[in-house]
Amino acid sequence: MKSKAIETRSNKPLLIKALLMLTPLVIFSTSIIAVPQANAHSQTISTNSSISNGQRDPAPIIIGEDFAPFNDKFDFIVEMGTTGLEFDSVAYVDSTHMRFNFHGIAKEGTISIIAQTSAFDPIGHADSSSLDIVVAAALKNQVITFKSPTGMTVGDSDQSPQATATSGLKVDITSNTPSTCTIDFSKIHPVAAGICSIKATQVGDSEYMAAMDVTKTLNIAADPKLPLANTATQEIPTSLGSAIYDPASPDPDYVSVLVAGSDKGIENSTLVKIIIPRSATSAKAIVLISAFSTDEESASGYFVARVAAVSASGTPIKQFDKNFEINIPAGSKGSTLFSSDDGKNWIPIVKIDTEELPAGMHVGYFIEDDGRVAILNHHFMMVGYRKIQEPLVLSLPVDKLTIGATTMVKSFGGSGAGEVTYSSTTQSICSISDAGVLTGLSKGDCLVKATKNASGIYANSVSKPATVKIVEPTLILKTPVAPVNIGFLTHSLTFLMANSTQTLDVGLCSIYANETADLYLGTRNKNKVWSWKKISSTRMDENGFGSFSITTKLQYGQMVRVMVNNVIQMESDV
Repeated sequence: MKSKAIETRSNKPLLIKALLMLTPLVIFSTSIIAVPQANAHSQTISTNSSISNGQRDPAPIIIGEDFAPFNDKFDFIVEMGTTGLEFDSVAYVDSTHMRFNFHGIAKEGTISIIAQTSAFDPIGHADSSSLDIVVAAALKNQVITFKSPTGMTVGDSDQSPQATATSGLKVDITSNTPSTCTIDFSKIHPVAAGICSIKATQVGDSEYMAAMDVTKTLNIAADPKLPLANTATQEIPTSLGSAIYDPASPDPDYVSVLVAGSDKGIENSTLVKIIIPRSATSAKAIVLISAFSTDEESASGYFVARVAAVSASGTPIKQFDKNFEINIPAGSKGSTLFSSDDGKNWIPIVKIDTEELPAGMHVGYFIEDDGRVAILNHHFMMVGYRKIQEPLVLSLPVDKLTIGATTMVKSFGGSGAGEVTYSSTTQSICSISDAGVLTGLSKGDCLVKATKNASGIYANSVSKPATVKIVEPTLILKTPVAPVNIGFLTHSLTFLMANSTQTLDVGLCSIYANETADLYLGTRNKNKVWSWKKISSTRMDENGFGSFSITTKLQYGQMVRVMVNNVIQMESDV
């Protein structure tokens, strides 16, 4: 539907016609007769309003300058396109705002609005200003289909959840109960016996709206092959003792080092067993084993053994040439198998299906037929059971930070009494103290993360990284220490525009005596984003007054800002 300007309320053409009908004597004696007009200038219109698909009787507000108060719909050419709306009328709000009244229910399409010169007072240039309002297509519905996962047992291979969306978009799976099950590489991993709750989500895109979340639960059973560590025959002593590994042993295949911290006899010394291949090293070594966990933790199934080795001369041995095997009892059903070099940073050990460590892996574990856990590696370390903390989440007060600025990063969640520290993985872009003070260093994406240290039975926890965009410093509005003469600036701008002078006088106050002030010119693009350019500088006198020399032509709709030491002291519209 298209509405055109088909009439005008102005009687100016009639006036000209009447004057032309006067006698020739009058015409020749008066030279050229013209209708007086105000100085016309370029007019632009814009809008912050949007129209959504399905919206009834929308009434967007159009922004401009010097709208005539007697405007009506015939001062605008409006094409409604395929939106299905009708253009009813316009309403004058004030000299910078007009309300357009549309009737109907909006459909996908584009509304084009052209403001004719008669829409403004004074009348604008012949070149009309226009804008488009786009009504986007309606978002489609989507539904998640999530097949119920089958029950699992601790130690089972990970299960692939079967969830799809009718949109064809990827469905994200997360665990609501990470202490019972986790989602590792998009698969369900059983952690401990209990109820596992997992959620399927699809947030939508520019074509589809977000789907309703779907939650499924499954039962995780304890592995019947894994005895708990707090049985009568598996008491955990604080010191587990040591044994000598001798490559000259008559055993043709391997040397088995049995270690026990009690006097129950060799037949019951099955708490920790080290199996070392004969060719693992050519020298004798003393294998030392001690308990890292407390007696109370160990009795609850959170047993950790510290395995170390020294040569016959007492020199520490960090690793053997070939993998060896550490046998320990199973932990409690709420525990996870970890390894650590220092007792602070714990790394989960991956389960493998054979007694051979796959190429490229440094450590792994499998379950022996008798239910014991066999850990394969060639590095002496701490191994055993710790509990996974609840998720640790970063809390960022801002998503953007200027270079040189600081902000405080916090975190919540986690478990235990471990200290929380912070770190940056983009140290050339930002730095962050252990306490969480984030500082922007250079332009780019800053990645930070939080770590909650291990404590008690809990392993350390690391948050997912969060991103803060570090940007160049922008102009910051700051109230001056002393009052400023803003009226003086406004007066000078008016004088400059009216008289085409080449200077702009500015009055600040005496606290800025002998300071250098900069004059910036701001221009807003069609996306309503301001860009600023320094066009002049001056040194203020002893009273805080100064004059800027201007060679750049100022235009209506622009802004000027006076800055001292990169801080805004005053601004004004042109």
